[in-house]
Amino acid sequence: MRFDHAIFAINNLDKAVQNFRQAGFTVIAGGEHASGTTHNALVCLADGTYLELLAPTGKSPKDMDASDFSGLLREQEGFMGFALRTHDLDGVAKRLQQQGVNASNPKPGSRIREDGVQIEWRTVIVGDSLSPFMIQDVTDKKLRVPEDQAVITHENGARGIHSITMMCQNIDECVLFFRILLNQEPVKRLDSTMFVLE
Repeated sequence: MRFDHAIFAINNLDKAVQNFRQAGFTVIAGGEHASGTTHNALVCLADGTYLELLAPTGKSPKDMDASDFSGLLREQEGFMGFALRTHDLDGVAKRLQQQGVNASNPKPGSRIREDGVQIEWRTVIVGDSLSPFMIQDVTDKKLRVPEDQAVITHENGARGIHSITMMCQNIDECVLFFRILLNQEPVKRLDSTMFVLE
């Protein structure tokens, strides 16, 4: 499993794009998700990860079977979660379910880029939260996350996501959750417990 992207809840997508550009990021249009309730813009990074600026469209859901990410949008803007990428979503879902984790079956998701290209993926949601979730591309990942030099080069020098720090109310439960989710043992350093992803 690899780190895929960090999600930022945004109220006004145009304003957020402007703010991220002023901070030295190259920002590209993403598109509207199949549910119709959200749309996004992307900050693609050289390490293959990206920042997703996710905002409501103000529309009612048009496809009840589609992945609806509007649940990630709360009253507050800012970091709201992350996704992990796998090439074996069915296997991950089955493993989690067999270990007693409340994991959904893979669910299709998609969005249409501004150039009309439809991008498709599948997701697995774990527990009652929409984050973290697992994602597997159906269409080529490069369609979802462009790798063009002009897109992954940022005036501020950003090249990737180094780490994500999480605060947990119950550290033992949190560590157990990620041990099962990631199927790996944590690395302990001083007063920190870390999981290292590619």
